[in-house]
Amino acid sequence: MNRQSILFSLLSFAFIFSSCLGDEGQRIGIGPQAAVLDLNGTPTMYIGGKEITNKINRVYASKLESINGETGDCYMIEFVLDFGADENQNVAENQYYTVENLEATPVNKWGVAKVSKLDTVDTRKNEILLTTIQSRHDYIRDILFLYTTHAIPDSMMDKRVIDYEMSFLDIQEPTTNPPVYELFLRTTQREKASSDNKLTTPDISAYNLTTFVNTFINQTPDDTLRFTIVYPKTFNQDTTAISSWSTSETFKLIKVQY
Repeated sequence: MNRQSILFSLLSFAFIFSSCLGDEGQRIGIGPQAAVLDLNGTPTMYIGGKEITNKINRVYASKLESINGETGDCYMIEFVLDFGADENQNVAENQYYTVENLEATPVNKWGVAKVSKLDTVDTRKNEILLTTIQSRHDYIRDILFLYTTHAIPDSMMDKRVIDYEMSFLDIQEPTTNPPVYELFLRTTQREKASSDNKLTTPDISAYNLTTFVNTFINQTPDDTLRFTIVYPKTFNQDTTAISSWSTSETFKLIKVQY
């Protein structure tokens, strides 16, 4: 549909810039902020939350010219933005702001599997529990950023590597009106812990929701795709089975033609 592609905006999170952000000559620091890399043409990063000003939500920095990454890679970034800089006097034409002191930390991006059957009983090898899915989240260029906390054994804190597995049933018949669809999230650690003493630690992960959105968006009555993320809450005593599940708040993606 040429540029009438579908743009989805995530309503339930807002990273709000101050009202004076666009004052000419103002120099501000921003971050940490979710971002998605775009190497098509001038290398830029799309950022989450609200646009900076003038409906522009892309930033450019000279170090992006040599970044070791690919279009669609995910990051948490911090930067300094000077509205009075010469490079930022023609942002309407460039469609991005030039920033300084860009620091980019990679965020792992995970696929989302479309399946016909889900195992909601047996635990995975080295599976761990999510403590919470925080209220903060971003949706940028088909990528959902989640901010979570986990109960991690203290012996794993210095070498923890968490893997995520997100999936959804290809056929869902929600009983709510309007319908709310479900994504299932499982987490594992790559090494078995040698200690049972748990510490709560935060993590950030990103997920490509393209297949999920394309599956259900046209089944919604008002061009709004509502969904929750379901994740294990407790295991049985020997951790071989899931005893109970938790459900996140309802997320909303709006379908906009532009």
